[in-house]
Amino acid sequence: MSNALKGMVAGLVATLALSGLMVLNSATDLMPQIHIIRWLTALGTLSVPAAWMDHFIVGVIVWDCSLPSMMALRAARRLGRRASFSVHLRG
Repeated sequence: MSNALKGMVAGLVATLALSGLMVLNSATDLMPQIHIIRWLTALGTLSVPAAWMDHFIVGVIVWDCSLPSMMALRAARRLGRRASFSVHLRG
């Protein structure tokens, strides 16, 4: 399985877990100040389903972009190599 696919799966799982907590929060109104869907609908002209779609798109895309780079960094450190995008200072 490629790193990009692993990132998408991880992003989907994390987004589903966060969505469950968000639904629980809106059902109990435990912390109304942390209601992302309400924030998204208040910020623009989004409907509630569009705000949920944005939540899933951002969750999967952000994790898809960040997980492969984190895995590459960890693999480079494990092999004792420097990451190709790190800053090398001479001194």
